Amino acid sequence: MTCNATDYCTSCREGWSGRICQCNVNCKDECGENGKCTNGCKGSFYGDYCNISCPIENCQICDQKFANCTKCKEGLYGTHCDMECSITCVGPVCDMGGECLQGCQEGFTGEYCWNRITQSTDDTQTKPYIIAVSVLGVLLVITFAVLLFIFLVKRRRDRERRVKETYESVQVTFQETDHQYESVNRELAH
Repeated sequence: MTCNATDYCTSCREGWSGRICQCNVNCKDECGENGKCTNGCKGSFYGDYCNISCPIENCQICDQKFANCTKCKEGLYGTHCDMECSITCVGPVCDMGGECLQGCQEGFTGEYCWNRITQSTDDTQTKPYIIAVSVLGVLLVITFAVLLFIFLVKRRRDRERRVKETYESVQVTFQETDHQYESVNRELAH
């Protein structure tokens, strides 16, 4: 360390910086006169002087005061950086809660990329099919109605024909019976 006066140094020992070499190089920005880091720590360090490594192995950035991990190594998440991001995340990169930060792999959706995208049918492809089935259904109903009408008309005609044949048969029988009575009456009268 080389200092010109008590308030200014031109070079510091390795790992220290600042006007009088009071700041640890792990301080994010400047530090106060007392050497305490005022704006957080770089990398995986914490403490007032950013001189203590984060206690969590896979933690990249931890809270300066309490050492809580705020950023895990890529592909991991959770307060202890011990859970893997979904393999359907792009990267796979996720935040501390497991939400995918760079989107989902093709075919997946959702915050965690757990939902598989199902192939939706395009309306332009389904409309002709729906129209064709509807037309076919209407034609079948009309055909059934026509066949039912023909059946009922034929049945009615057959019934009328049988009634007419029965009436004619009864009339012929009555005429023959009347004719027989006339013959008997004539014979008796003679």
